[in-house]
Amino acid sequence: MNKQTDKLINSFIYLYLFLMIISSIIAYQLYAVVSLLILVIGILSSVLLFAQKNKFKKIVNSHISQKIASVEIAGKSSFKTFPVSILILDKKSHKVKWCNEEFSETFKKGDSIIDNDFSNALPDLDRDLVKNHYTSFPLELELNENIYRVYAYTDIDNNDYLCLYFIDITDDAKMRTLYEETKPIVSIISIDNYDELLRNATDTEKSIIVASINTRISAWTKEANGIFRKFDRDRYLFIFSNSEIADFTDKKFPILDSIREIQTTEGITATLSIGIGRDGESLHDRYEFAMNALDMALSRGGDQAVIKNKFSFEFYGGMSKEVEKRTKVKSRVIANALTQIIKDSENVYIMGHQTSDFDSLGSALGMCVAVRNIDKPVKIVIDLEQTSAGPLANKLLKNDSYKDIFITPEDALIQITPQTLLIVVDTNNPNYVESRSLLDSALKVVVI
Repeated sequence: MNKQTDKLINSFIYLYLFLMIISSIIAYQLYAVVSLLILVIGILSSVLLFAQKNKFKKIVNSHISQKIASVEIAGKSSFKTFPVSILILDKKSHKVKWCNEEFSETFKKGDSIIDNDFSNALPDLDRDLVKNHYTSFPLELELNENIYRVYAYTDIDNNDYLCLYFIDITDDAKMRTLYEETKPIVSIISIDNYDELLRNATDTEKSIIVASINTRISAWTKEANGIFRKFDRDRYLFIFSNSEIADFTDKKFPILDSIREIQTTEGITATLSIGIGRDGESLHDRYEFAMNALDMALSRGGDQAVIKNKFSFEFYGGMSKEVEKRTKVKSRVIANALTQIIKDSENVYIMGHQTSDFDSLGSALGMCVAVRNIDKPVKIVIDLEQTSAGPLANKLLKNDSYKDIFITPEDALIQITPQTLLIVVDTNNPNYVESRSLLDSALKVVVI
């Protein structure tokens, strides 16, 4: 600031002296005496200005300093009384160097925390978070029964200190929790063997069996305070809050065991399948998820609950032995479930067993065509140097439609994502697959 002021005053004096010289030259053309007088006055005035320059500079700097000081005072006052809790830490010693009034009032901490370890003021804030503040913040902390989002800032010019800002988001967090807990979940409950249960039963037995099943399912759903309606002779719609799903999964859906206690006089045991859809963007999406989950449960033999979200299935139950029924209905159910899984995936890898043969590569090729028909990117994972199906692989490599269809296990392992679906064909033993590492890395796996 002093240099700028000094430069400004010097420029003004030089300009004044220059103008006096020009005036003297012009006047000389008319009156030499007047010209000499103007020149003398200009030189004397310049000398006088230079002599008074320091005094003038002090006056200007004093005025500027007063303005800056008033701004700094206002800034410090605002910083101190800012309605957000602020804490400044020494990153090396982990000591508190300063806190504003809001922090003191909110956390009931006075001047006693100054120059003391911050763990006394914030025991939930560990040292690693402070040390790695570039990646740790913002974070959420629960302090004094309130929830705060904590931001960290370090001045580039003074990297020794860390400034923490505590934003109270308690109301937002409660609203977020309430939103998550009250999101509706759609489930469809189906009696697996309805026809078998009632086929040879008398009218009285039919009424008792159906009434017993309805009563037990109704009692189970009533605990969740949801909406329960029967919409077909063997199917029910059950809508409940997301907060109840944890209780169901922790208890492994006890309704499955309860229904299994019902038997006909011929010894046929009743079983249920439950399809649950969650995390969809709309109720319609969750209903579709529930239908897909129910199809998956039925294709696996029934007597189980299946939960489907955007990315995967979860399975619970499955105590009864599956009765082998190779019907068109079951084939359609499996096909629909697999189609939905493929649609929900980002891309698909198809992998057979080690030292792949014509069966393995042929199966993978068939699935490849099916996936292409659903318009999803697909690759066959194979080690072309360790295969007994070389002639078939070479023909495929010469075909423009399949020349880029193969990928090595190493490249697949590098490129796999959480949204990748891995389809395993021609083997169900994880120790025999082309790449065990790829199998372990995949979050979504279908075994055929």
